[in-house]
Amino acid sequence: MIKIFTGILSVIVSLNLLVAIFYAFALVKLITEETHVRNAWINIDRVFKERLHVIPTLLAVFEHHAPAEKKLLREIWDIHAVISKLEVSPEIVNEEGKFSIFEESQAQLTLAVRRLIGLGDRYPGVVKNRDFKVAQVHLDGLENRAATEARFYNQAAVKFNRIAKMFPKNLIARFVNLDRKICFKRELGAEQLFKS
Repeated sequence: MIKIFTGILSVIVSLNLLVAIFYAFALVKLITEETHVRNAWINIDRVFKERLHVIPTLLAVFEHHAPAEKKLLREIWDIHAVISKLEVSPEIVNEEGKFSIFEESQAQLTLAVRRLIGLGDRYPGVVKNRDFKVAQVHLDGLENRAATEARFYNQAAVKFNRIAKMFPKNLIARFVNLDRKICFKRELGAEQLFKS
């Protein structure tokens, strides 16, 4: 009787140990994938913050050499102000509303800056301006980096979401509050912003 009880207890302990090991491995996998998503997000955020610092230089050139574009300049300044006030943290990848506002405002800024750059040829003072040329090259590189980082982010988010959906990892993800990650719906910076 004691041998049977010991055998059953041994089996129960072994099963619990196996479940604990599986849980630990699954949790490590989920945390690793979430870390990839967060790191990808940090890279995107860095690119867009850098872009926010370059845009005022571009706007200053147009304000000086192309004051007739006052309406478009005001539009860009307004979008710039909205983006500057957004509180963006890695947790945004779990918040659909904030993520959508971020994505939409970045897309609006990109389109408005593209329109402004397209008007640059009308103003010889803009085209000849050294600050304009430097800002143009810098922004072009940032747009390309944004597109690349957005693709990396989406790949990491899709991978996390796929893993977190599979049973039993979905139970573990829910238990430790690892939520689904939101993906970009738009191509960010997909086209060259400026033609040199």
